[in-house]
Amino acid sequence: MGKYNVNNKVNINCLVCGNNFTIVSSRLGRAKYCSWECRNRGISVGLLDNKRCTGRIPWNKDLKYNEKMLDKLNMDGLKVGHEIMRNTSGIPRPRGELCPAWKGGKTTKRLKILGQIEYKNWRTKCFCRDNYTCQNCGSKSGKLYDGTIELEVHHRIPVRKLLDTKFERYIYDINNGITLCAPCHRLIPTR
Repeated sequence: MGKYNVNNKVNINCLVCGNNFTIVSSRLGRAKYCSWECRNRGISVGLLDNKRCTGRIPWNKDLKYNEKMLDKLNMDGLKVGHEIMRNTSGIPRPRGELCPAWKGGKTTKRLKILGQIEYKNWRTKCFCRDNYTCQNCGSKSGKLYDGTIELEVHHRIPVRKLLDTKFERYIYDINNGITLCAPCHRLIPTR
């Protein structure tokens, strides 16, 4: 004998199409639809009274910008929606100077440079030139007995010394970079 007594069957009507269908008596309080198609139609029209959905109002329902924010967004003739990004929940969020949390652009010039696509391309070129091998100890990128070797590119002439000088173009010069593993990179003095 199985877990459920399949001999006790009950006939009920589908909430969407009204068709009569048969279920096992143990599903009496839970079964509402005769098929997946009816279930999906029931969800789309709001018939599903799922325990996860009942009585809960989303926190962002009817969320609107206040007048101060709209004035800020409309300044200098900008349309509402200009310089606005959408996060994962789909709610528009102002960016940059339009954001209420803006603190005057505190990102340093060095961090801006390290986040640019030119920097990422420079790193990749250095890795390819050095064949993804540490130039100090010779270890290659990949799995070793104690874990994964992480490779980094070291600026021979530091970025802080090249910033705001006539030699700023050497930040992305492939000859100014050398591939090192993380332990070897930590051994190089920073000052």
